[in-house]
Amino acid sequence: MSRALNILILEDSQPDAEITKRLLDKAGFNARYKIVTDERSYRNALGTFQPDVILSDHSLPQFDSVRALEIFGETKLKSAFILVTGAVSEEFAVKIIKDGADDYLLKDNLSRLPNAIKNAVRQKETDKKNEEIIEELDTFLYRTSHDLKGPVASMLGLINLGLEKVRNQDSAEFFRMIKEQAKRLETILNELNKVVRIHKGEPVPQLVDFRELVREILSAIAFMEGFNSIKIVTEISAIEGFYSDKFLLTSILQNLIENAIKYRKRRERDKVTISIRDTNYGARIEIADNGIGIPEKHREEVFHMFFRANNVIPGMGLGLYTVKNCVRRLGGTIELGSSKDMITIFTIIMPSLEKKEASA
Repeated sequence: MSRALNILILEDSQPDAEITKRLLDKAGFNARYKIVTDERSYRNALGTFQPDVILSDHSLPQFDSVRALEIFGETKLKSAFILVTGAVSEEFAVKIIKDGADDYLLKDNLSRLPNAIKNAVRQKETDKKNEEIIEELDTFLYRTSHDLKGPVASMLGLINLGLEKVRNQDSAEFFRMIKEQAKRLETILNELNKVVRIHKGEPVPQLVDFRELVREILSAIAFMEGFNSIKIVTEISAIEGFYSDKFLLTSILQNLIENAIKYRKRRERDKVTISIRDTNYGARIEIADNGIGIPEKHREEVFHMFFRANNVIPGMGLGLYTVKNCVRRLGGTIELGSSKDMITIFTIIMPSLEKKEASA
């Protein structure tokens, strides 16, 4: 690579560390290396050495790669983390990748290491540029929505005044049509503000009672069109000691439930099922409905900003984009699928935020 990289090697075997260095030097890397062997020196190097890449062995005396990855995650560094180890199970490799590692390699086959580092560093640089773009977009959205909220509020006030004064029925109808569009613009501005709030700031963990949370959400949307014509079934198991950001969690559930109601088929058997239960990985949340469905070709696109799978139902294309970002902010995963009888299912695995974070 053209620029010099700081490569931190967490390895208690000096010969193995030297083999890694020689391999990368032979591959033409312009790099500065630092070798650490224990947790204390590793923590210190993360702060003083500021690595671009971390190459971590799995098992060290009183220390391992799982803990190393946790400590790395606490620093908020944008480094690439690659596991380089003697032998691990496939299950462990999958888990550490899901936990945030960028790649893993076995020590008896390091030929892929140079490319693994290049790919990981390139991805980190792309992620950084994307974050900068998102930050600029957030700033633009915030300023624009903030600046427009005042004029829109004034517009609605003038429209209401006009509706009180006008006597001609045709003119009154035009006023009502203008009011409808102004209200739509107000809704868009509120949704954009919500998107910015999701991107900015750290989640604030609070103890969550899922039954109470779902009751509050259903009460809040009880007056939306179609609510009383669809059967809503809740299957919620008690989950003790679950912490999450209630604002983000509410945004996830409310958007999915509203979508299920909005995109119903408008028949007697319309139904949405809200299922929440405990698992070894956290809360498993399923929102299932038998509505008009989402074509398979749009399964990934529906999470993009402003994307709409159909134009039959009015919308802005921000709902599922908001859901995806809320899930990401809370460290969870979301999958969209459907059953053989055409039921659309959103499945979310949501880890509990550590209680220590709530008091930090």
